[in-house]
This record gives sequence, C-alpha cells and structure tokens, in this order.
Amino acid sequence: MNYHHFVTGAFNRHAASLSAEEYAKVLDSVVVATADIAVINNRGEILLGKRTRAPWPDWWIIGGRMMPGESFEEAASRKLKEELSLDIEVSRLSYIGTYSLVWGERAQEPIENGSHTVSITMTATITDKEMAALKPNDEYAALQWVSPEHVSHSDFHSAIRQGAKDIIAFIKNK
Repeated sequence: MNYHHFVTGAFNRHAASLSAEEYAKVLDSVVVATADIAVINNRGEILLGKRTRAPWPDWWIIGGRMMPGESFEEAASRKLKEELSLDIEVSRLSYIGTYSLVWGERAQEPIENGSHTVSITMTATITDKEMAALKPNDEYAALQWVSPEHVSHSDFHSAIRQGAKDIIAFIKNK
C-alpha cells in the first residue's frame, strides 16, 4: 500500500510549545498523528522498548507525535534520532500500515480523559554497528529484540501483534 504527502504553497513550520493545560485541551479535541517505527535487525527481529509513561507504559515500538509539515518519513527519522540517537535517512524507511489507537489514559492531566492517535507505522532495518550504538532516551526503561512471529502470537498489545503480522507479510513480499 502506498500513501502520499502533498505540500501546497509555501508552508513554514510554526509549531509552538504548548503549556500542559493547552496540550491537554488539544488532546481532548483532536486525533493526534504519530509516526511509529518498527526497527528491525539483520536477524529479522523487531526492537521493542519498555515505555515509562502513558498512554502505554509497557512494551511498544519507537515513535511519537508528528510535527506540522512533516512527511511520515521525516517524523519517523526525527523520532529515531530523539528516542534512540539513531540517524536513519528517510530513504531507508518503508511503510507498514496505519493503526487507530484509542487510549483510556494519557500522560497529561486529566489522565483519565485518554487520547486518540493514528499511527503511520514505518520499518527500518539497521546494521550491527547501528544496533551497538543505540541509546534510548528516558522514555524507555529497557529495549529488547523479539521475532515478529513471537510478537504476533504473544500477549503484547493487540496493535503490536497486528503490526508484527503486517511486518511478516511485508518481509515475505519484499
């Protein structure tokens, strides 16, 4: 499946930092677009990070909120740099799928208001040298490499299991 990113006219990124109260209002009012990345090693394993915060303080793939004007690949590349100190060119990213996630909780007050995200999920295969240099930020308590087959038949979050199934299909169709 392909997707398209269109920019019409001169668009200047002008995203501003919001206060916690302002961002909470945004989360109550909009669906947030995220770029998530299933990092894959040369053995075909997926990198999962043990997140330290809501909306899912458990095992998840790398990623986060897109910024205005970013393509999916630009956002994914930025998140890899921010969260793992991994510098991946956008040409190394491949689209896997789009997932709608409704969360009962969120990190921002009021926590119980939850949030809704749409995740555009990409994949990137990294080298052994890149694997050795991974440095997760404080959003992750641990990292682990897991085979997509194991993930797809495990007790991980249902979105992670579906993503693993989609990665298996992607690899078979390469």
